[in-house]
Amino acid sequence: MIRTFAEEWYDHFEKEYHKTPFPGGIHKWREWTIKTLSLIERMGNNLGYDVSREKPVRIDMSWKKKYLESQVAIEYETYKKGIFDSELLNLASSNARLKILITYIKDEETDWYVKEIARRWKTRSKRVWNDELLIIFWYLSHGKSKPYF
Repeated sequence: MIRTFAEEWYDHFEKEYHKTPFPGGIHKWREWTIKTLSLIERMGNNLGYDVSREKPVRIDMSWKKKYLESQVAIEYETYKKGIFDSELLNLASSNARLKILITYIKDEETDWYVKEIARRWKTRSKRVWNDELLIIFWYLSHGKSKPYF
């Protein structure tokens, strides 16, 4: 079975997440955001990437290998309005092979968000033909994450 880069990335994320103590209650969004971005930064460094924040093109975090363009572009959005106002546009402007959007939603919003993100992603202006989009939803009701590849 062939695994995608997104699936491999998420497996590493899950392993790191289970080793990292998170603050009680996902409603402490700021603390969760700081903790998650720190976990992802450490994970990138451990996997041999050069990790930078807010570069290039206002991406929250990017991972690259020496002398190569970004391999991973990550946007982390706490406010749902920002997903469509800026985060998807920022990811679409990246040449990274893997683009990751992480955000918080309610369980009952999942279908709508997956469909709307997919619809908008198909109409983005810049296309890298072998790129992948990984969406990670943190669920407000139980603080668990679920990936959508």
